[in-house]
Amino acid sequence: MTVHIAPLRSWDRFDWYDPPMDCIPRGFGLVICDGPPGATRGGRFGLFPVMQDCLATDAVILLDDADRAGEREVAERWQAEWGARVQKVGVEKAYFRIVVRGV
Repeated sequence: MTVHIAPLRSWDRFDWYDPPMDCIPRGFGLVICDGPPGATRGGRFGLFPVMQDCLATDAVILLDDADRAGEREVAERWQAEWGARVQKVGVEKAYFRIVVRGV
């Protein structure tokens, strides 16, 4: 396993991590998203636009903190902009299970 530590950077419409794309593998089938902090511009939105080329077709993204307004907004944007299927899972410590087809 390889761990990369990536600082936040300013992208066009949001702030998100600056992963070393030249050494990130392709074909992730499962992603657990629990960052960056909610006060970050765009919240966790940047995961998909930045990492979409690294995701397998029908990859599952587990987006933590589904009861927070910012995470609901992210899930809604991914649904509207990329046709994601969004399902809220759990009651206490709920999260979103998100599948984006054909990435």
